Amino acid sequence: MKTEIGPVAPATAILPADLRRMKRAALDDVFRRSPPGPVPDGRARGTAIVFPGSWFDRLFQGFARLLIWRGKAFQTRDGAGTLKNLIGPFSNHLFEARVYTDESWFSDGKAVILDYSKSSFLVRSIRDEIRLVGERLYLGQVFWGRTRIALFMLEFPPVPGGSRAAAPGAPPDSSAGPSATRSPAGG
Repeated sequence: MKTEIGPVAPATAILPADLRRMKRAALDDVFRRSPPGPVPDGRARGTAIVFPGSWFDRLFQGFARLLIWRGKAFQTRDGAGTLKNLIGPFSNHLFEARVYTDESWFSDGKAVILDYSKSSFLVRSIRDEIRLVGERLYLGQVFWGRTRIALFMLEFPPVPGGSRAAAPGAPPDSSAGPSATRSPAGG
């Protein structure tokens, strides 16, 4: 009998505040060193990271979340699924993507792929890749065609009553986190 165990969290996990402060090189390093994690399920709060490590990015993150993009809502079954983006101040569910694990375009190894190629013509050229970087925390890459244009993070809420939340979509006894230790802010 095979028991599936999720990635083990290091003693010091990466937190959302860490990702918000990091420069692009540090974020890239965190992504490269992290496992794909399970295909997530449920609703995640999104943060756009367009100008990593700059004061302007912090302003842009708040503006983007308030008026443009608030996150993603995943529906997963048997390791694959779909998602819809939460758009605008009322979190309208728009722009569906197929969700599955495949090879990363950005770095060696697998990532969870958010594939918009069968969606609205407005977003058909977009492909996102996410990897699990902390407890219930994913770091993402956004591609327009084959060109990387931005990064983002997804924060899943903690599991009620759990002292240590499992990765979204993972078996209840697994822990979440990257296989590497915390990166210093900056880079």
